Amino acid sequence: MTRLEVLYLLLVMELLVQFQIKSNNWKYSSGVVTSGSTNTTIDAGFYQQASLGNYVWFDEDKDGVQDANEVGMKMVLL
Repeated sequence: MTRLEVLYLLLVMELLVQFQIKSNNWKYSSGVVTSGSTNTTIDAGFYQQASLGNYVWFDEDKDGVQDANEVGMKMVLL
């Protein structure tokens, strides 16, 4: 997607939000997200594709890394 297409998409999304706010009396806040910054309170419908692997373990310390004491699990159905 080109920069122009992204800008167009953002403009259309803003117009749709403005229309919905005016027609439904919704409340919202807006702001600017600059390059390199993060705003996780905005739901703009963007997503990152992901896939599941073929290895499962219980992440006891919830750090996303399999540690030596965190053994794999067999026969897990997802």
